[in-house]
Amino acid sequence: MMYRKSSTTLKQTRYFITMAIAALILAVFVPSVSAEEKPAANSGWEFQVAPYMWFLSLDGDVTVKGQKSDLDLDFSDIWDELNIAGMLTFDARKGNWGIFGDVIGANLGKSKKVGDAKIDPTIKLAMLTAGGGVSIGHLEAVGCGPRWADGQR
Repeated sequence: MMYRKSSTTLKQTRYFITMAIAALILAVFVPSVSAEEKPAANSGWEFQVAPYMWFLSLDGDVTVKGQKSDLDLDFSDIWDELNIAGMLTFDARKGNWGIFGDVIGANLGKSKKVGDAKIDPTIKLAMLTAGGGVSIGHLEAVGCGPRWADGQR
């Protein structure tokens, strides 16, 4: 008699392997990818720019027209539906003062046809953050600024 793992166990195994590979890739390549521009010796400005990535999963319930269903998407399922995404953070400092920003963009989902019905689960997300701050005592930075977010389905 053969032992067969459940699909949940297989998904979790695949998820952890994907995460381990991604962590290894990030550990090896991100230090060489992140950019830090060295300021001129007399300007006092320091600049940092860095791409980053979120590893997301979804778990919960979805209800459509009274029909309830479980939702269980691990990172690899979301990755398969990813059309394009990008995340970038930056900051500039001079003395105790600084400015910062963050840009996030994503486009998820692929149209499918089931019988005569076309299903378009596309989700588009954009988020921009900007602000300024000051270092006070032992606090690295205290800052504030606006955030704009737009999500479309």
